[in-house]
Amino acid sequence: MAYTPEENGKQNQYTKQRIRQQITSLKKRLPAEEWKERSARIKERLCGLSVWQKSRHVALYHSVNQEVNTVPLIEEGWRQGKTIYLPKCNPQTRQLTFYKVDTFDDLEAVYFGIPEPVPERCTPMDVDRLQCLIVPGVAFDREGYRIGYGAGYYDRYLATLSPAVAKVSLAFQFQVLNHPFPREPFDQPVDVIITEGELIDCQGGAYHVP
Repeated sequence: MAYTPEENGKQNQYTKQRIRQQITSLKKRLPAEEWKERSARIKERLCGLSVWQKSRHVALYHSVNQEVNTVPLIEEGWRQGKTIYLPKCNPQTRQLTFYKVDTFDDLEAVYFGIPEPVPERCTPMDVDRLQCLIVPGVAFDREGYRIGYGAGYYDRYLATLSPAVAKVSLAFQFQVLNHPFPREPFDQPVDVIITEGELIDCQGGAYHVP
């Protein structure tokens, strides 16, 4: 059966929504200790990569809702003397603005309860200094394409970045699908996906453990 471009878009969104629901259900069933342990293994794997070790300016996000725990990673970045940036969402424009964050006291929960920088306390990021961006997602395929939460914030932001910026996603193994899922023209892939069990280099050899 043939679909028009508009119908194809609707089919893709339906499929993506089903995948979101399935992965979200799996995350909710993950026991707290297992979530903590898997997250720690992913953090250690990332910290062993040269892309993390060489990057002085790193943009992350504050994890929520059983995502891979990024709080210890943010703290590790501060401990290592890295400049850490976190995003603030603009629901009207669906754009992200990253700010330098020096302490969790610089954050407030606004958009869907996600801790975000307080602009009055933080300095906007100079994107030309960014070396590594940690990108959230609900599900991923092995070519680096991701299913986000549906608003397109990160796809818009990724499209503006220099190829020199390393784009890394952290995921539990069950979030990675072994088959490509439907893509839209605006979907942007990441360079590498790190799980508790493997490192998936989506760019064919660009990333390695030193």
